[in-house]
Amino acid sequence: CPPYYQAPAKPWYAKYWNNRWLSGNPKSTTRYGAIDLNFGYRGPGDGVNGYNFSSRFTRDRNLPAGSYRFYIRTDDGARLWVDGVKIIDEWHDQAPRTYFADMDLSYGLHHFQIDHYQNQGVSQIRFWFEPIQGPVGPGPGGSGPFTCDFYNNTGLEDPIISTQGYNPLSKDWGRYAPAPGVTA
Repeated sequence: CPPYYQAPAKPWYAKYWNNRWLSGNPKSTTRYGAIDLNFGYRGPGDGVNGYNFSSRFTRDRNLPAGSYRFYIRTDDGARLWVDGVKIIDEWHDQAPRTYFADMDLSYGLHHFQIDHYQNQGVSQIRFWFEPIQGPVGPGPGGSGPFTCDFYNNTGLEDPIISTQGYNPLSKDWGRYAPAPGVTA
Protein backbone atom coordinates (compact mmCIF):
# COMPACT_ATOMS: atom_id res chain seq x y z
CA CYS A 1 0.00 0.00 0.00
CA PRO A 2 1.30 3.47 -0.74
CA PRO A 3 1.86 5.83 2.20
CA TYR A 4 -0.74 8.29 0.83
CA TYR A 5 -3.24 8.51 -1.99
CA GLN A 6 -2.93 11.14 -4.69
CA ALA A 7 -5.07 11.60 -7.77
CA PRO A 8 -4.15 8.83 -10.22
CA ALA A 9 -2.67 9.53 -13.63
CA LYS A 10 -6.09 9.65 -15.31
CA PRO A 11 -8.75 10.76 -15.76
CA TRP A 12 -10.00 13.97 -14.28
CA TYR A 13 -12.66 15.34 -16.63
CA ALA A 14 -12.45 19.11 -17.00
CA LYS A 15 -14.87 21.68 -18.41
CA TYR A 16 -14.08 25.39 -18.88
CA TRP A 17 -16.40 28.39 -19.24
CA ASN A 18 -15.60 31.98 -20.28
CA ASN A 19 -17.37 33.32 -17.17
CA ARG A 20 -17.01 32.95 -13.40
CA TRP A 21 -20.38 31.22 -12.87
CA LEU A 22 -19.99 27.91 -14.78
CA SER A 23 -23.01 29.00 -16.82
CA GLY A 24 -23.97 28.22 -20.39
CA ASN A 25 -22.20 25.70 -22.58
CA PRO A 26 -18.55 24.96 -21.74
CA LYS A 27 -16.04 26.60 -24.08
CA SER A 28 -13.60 23.71 -23.75
CA THR A 29 -13.33 20.18 -22.29
CA THR A 30 -10.25 18.09 -21.59
CA ARG A 31 -8.77 15.46 -19.25
CA TYR A 32 -5.96 15.66 -16.71
CA GLY A 33 -3.95 13.08 -14.82
CA ALA A 34 -3.88 15.26 -11.70
CA ILE A 35 -5.22 18.64 -10.67
CA ASP A 36 -1.99 20.57 -10.28
CA LEU A 37 -2.51 23.45 -12.68
CA ASN A 38 -0.81 26.84 -12.78
CA PHE A 39 -1.99 28.82 -15.80
CA GLY A 40 -0.26 32.05 -14.83
CA TYR A 41 -1.88 34.94 -16.72
CA ARG A 42 -2.55 32.79 -19.82
CA GLY A 43 -5.53 30.73 -18.75
CA PRO A 44 -6.08 27.13 -19.86
CA GLY A 45 -6.06 27.94 -23.59
CA ASP A 46 -8.29 26.38 -26.27
CA GLY A 47 -10.35 29.57 -26.54
CA VAL A 48 -10.73 30.06 -22.78
CA ASN A 49 -9.90 33.51 -21.36
CA GLY A 50 -6.78 34.14 -19.27
CA TYR A 51 -9.03 35.74 -16.63
CA ASN A 52 -12.75 35.73 -15.81
CA PHE A 53 -13.16 31.99 -16.42
CA SER A 54 -14.42 29.00 -14.41
CA SER A 55 -13.76 25.28 -14.44
CA ARG A 56 -15.24 22.03 -13.15
CA PHE A 57 -13.18 18.88 -12.57
CA THR A 58 -14.81 15.51 -11.84
CA ARG A 59 -13.66 11.94 -11.35
CA ASP A 60 -14.54 8.72 -9.55
CA ARG A 61 -11.96 6.88 -7.45
CA ASN A 62 -11.88 3.65 -5.43
CA LEU A 63 -10.49 4.12 -1.92
CA PRO A 64 -10.07 1.98 1.16
CA ALA A 65 -12.14 2.88 4.24
CA GLY A 66 -10.55 5.48 6.48
CA SER A 67 -10.33 9.13 7.45
CA TYR A 68 -8.88 11.41 4.79
CA ARG A 69 -7.63 14.99 4.62
CA PHE A 70 -8.46 16.73 1.32
CA TYR A 71 -6.49 19.78 0.20
CA ILE A 72 -7.20 22.53 -2.32
CA ARG A 73 -4.69 25.24 -3.23
CA THR A 74 -6.43 27.91 -5.23
CA ASP A 75 -6.28 31.38 -6.75
CA ASP A 76 -9.14 32.56 -6.90
CA GLY A 77 -12.22 30.63 -5.68
CA ALA A 78 -12.73 26.89 -5.22
CA ARG A 79 -15.27 24.40 -3.91
CA LEU A 80 -14.82 20.67 -3.29
CA TRP A 81 -17.52 18.01 -3.08
CA VAL A 82 -16.89 14.39 -2.09
CA ASP A 83 -19.82 12.08 -2.83
CA GLY A 84 -22.10 15.12 -3.22
CA VAL A 85 -21.11 16.65 0.15
CA LYS A 86 -19.50 20.09 -0.07
CA ILE A 87 -16.50 20.02 2.27
CA ILE A 88 -14.57 23.09 1.07
CA ASP A 89 -16.34 26.32 0.06
CA GLU A 90 -13.92 29.20 -0.56
CA TRP A 91 -15.71 30.95 -3.44
CA HIS A 92 -14.07 34.40 -3.35
CA ASP A 93 -11.22 36.38 -4.92
CA GLN A 94 -7.92 35.66 -3.18
CA ALA A 95 -4.18 35.26 -3.55
CA PRO A 96 -2.97 31.63 -3.64
CA ARG A 97 -4.04 29.88 -0.46
CA THR A 98 -4.34 26.26 0.73
CA TYR A 99 -7.48 24.92 2.46
CA PHE A 100 -8.22 21.46 3.83
CA ALA A 101 -11.12 19.43 5.18
CA ASP A 102 -11.33 15.99 6.76
CA MET A 103 -13.85 13.29 5.90
CA ASP A 104 -14.44 9.63 6.77
CA LEU A 105 -14.98 7.40 3.73
CA SER A 106 -16.26 3.88 3.44
CA TYR A 107 -14.52 1.35 1.22
CA GLY A 108 -15.43 1.72 -2.46
CA LEU A 109 -16.04 4.14 -5.27
CA HIS A 110 -16.22 7.86 -4.44
CA HIS A 111 -17.12 10.84 -6.62
CA PHE A 112 -15.05 14.03 -6.53
CA GLN A 113 -16.05 17.42 -7.95
CA ILE A 114 -13.98 20.60 -7.84
CA ASP A 115 -15.34 23.94 -9.07
CA HIS A 116 -12.86 26.78 -9.59
CA TYR A 117 -13.02 30.31 -10.90
CA GLN A 118 -10.42 32.90 -11.85
CA ASN A 119 -11.20 36.61 -11.76
CA GLN A 120 -7.96 38.55 -12.32
CA GLY A 121 -4.23 37.89 -12.03
CA VAL A 122 -2.46 34.54 -11.85
CA SER A 123 -4.61 31.39 -11.94
CA GLN A 124 -3.88 28.12 -10.18
CA ILE A 125 -5.71 25.13 -8.74
CA ARG A 126 -4.21 22.08 -7.03
CA PHE A 127 -5.89 19.11 -5.33
CA TRP A 128 -4.43 16.27 -3.29
CA PHE A 129 -5.38 14.11 -0.34
CA GLU A 130 -3.93 11.72 2.21
CA PRO A 131 -5.20 9.33 4.84
CA ILE A 132 -5.09 10.73 8.38
CA GLN A 133 -6.07 7.40 9.88
CA GLY A 134 -5.30 4.00 8.42
CA PRO A 135 -7.93 1.70 7.00
CA VAL A 136 -10.67 1.08 9.52
CA GLY A 137 -11.41 -2.44 8.40
CA PRO A 138 -10.98 -4.90 5.59
CA GLY A 139 -12.44 -4.25 2.18
CA PRO A 140 -13.85 -6.99 -0.04
CA GLY A 141 -11.53 -9.96 0.14
CA GLY A 142 -9.71 -8.50 3.13
CA SER A 143 -8.92 -10.41 6.28
CA GLY A 144 -7.09 -7.91 8.47
CA PRO A 145 -7.10 -4.33 9.63
CA PHE A 146 -4.94 -3.22 6.66
CA THR A 147 -6.57 -3.15 3.22
CA CYS A 148 -4.28 -2.95 0.18
CA ASP A 149 -5.41 -2.25 -3.38
CA PHE A 150 -3.14 -3.63 -6.12
CA TYR A 151 -2.78 -2.08 -9.57
CA ASN A 152 -0.86 -3.23 -12.64
CA ASN A 153 0.90 0.13 -12.94
CA THR A 154 3.02 2.46 -10.82
CA GLY A 155 0.66 5.44 -11.15
CA LEU A 156 -2.21 3.90 -9.13
CA GLU A 157 -4.41 4.15 -12.20
CA ASP A 158 -7.74 2.32 -12.11
CA PRO A 159 -8.76 -0.43 -12.34
CA ILE A 160 -7.88 -2.04 -9.04
CA ILE A 161 -6.79 -5.60 -9.89
CA SER A 162 -7.09 -7.06 -6.40
CA THR A 163 -7.85 -5.98 -2.83
CA GLN A 164 -6.25 -7.92 0.01
CA GLY A 165 -6.36 -7.62 3.79
CA TYR A 166 -3.19 -8.01 5.89
CA ASN A 167 -2.46 -8.22 9.59
CA PRO A 168 0.33 -7.31 10.15
CA LEU A 169 1.30 -5.23 7.12
CA SER A 170 4.70 -6.83 6.50
CA LYS A 171 5.00 -8.78 3.25
CA ASP A 172 7.80 -9.73 0.89
CA TRP A 173 6.52 -11.46 -2.25
CA GLY A 174 9.95 -11.74 -3.84
CA ARG A 175 9.47 -12.55 -7.55
CA TYR A 176 5.82 -13.53 -7.10
CA ALA A 177 2.64 -11.46 -7.37
CA PRO A 178 0.65 -10.75 -4.19
CA ALA A 179 -2.62 -11.97 -5.76
CA PRO A 180 -3.93 -13.62 -8.94
CA GLY A 181 -4.04 -11.18 -11.87
CA VAL A 182 -1.49 -8.79 -10.39
CA THR A 183 1.72 -8.42 -12.40
CA ALA A 184 4.81 -9.55 -10.51
